[in-house]
Amino acid sequence: MIIIAISFIISILVVWIVASIPLWLASKVIVGKRSSMGQALASMMLASIVFFIYFFLFSFFTPVVGGLIGFIGVLGVFKSVYRIGWLESFYLAIIAVFMAVVIFFILNLILFVPLHIPPLHVIRILMGL
Repeated sequence: MIIIAISFIISILVVWIVASIPLWLASKVIVGKRSSMGQALASMMLASIVFFIYFFLFSFFTPVVGGLIGFIGVLGVFKSVYRIGWLESFYLAIIAVFMAVVIFFILNLILFVPLHIPPLHVIRILMGL
């Protein structure tokens, strides 16, 4: 039981750090030298918490409303952590998503193409299907 808890905590930390890398790179583009990896880690954690709280509170009406209000909350977190405006926060979010897609696409090419294993096949093996 303790091994499961430790592996869960380690996996959360790894996902948190890996998810913060595109945000850190995007903040280097938008903010410049004032940004740091620590700010990216802090803003990623705060943005995740704020998004899920707003999504939970406002999803009664429809999940779209909850998602939009959660996204505005994330922009507010970026605005306060990096001391930038709303438009720069929006640009930061868009560039971070774009960089995440590019990074994960490159990782997919590096990890799966040389092995000739399609990603869907790997998922089916891991799920036992």
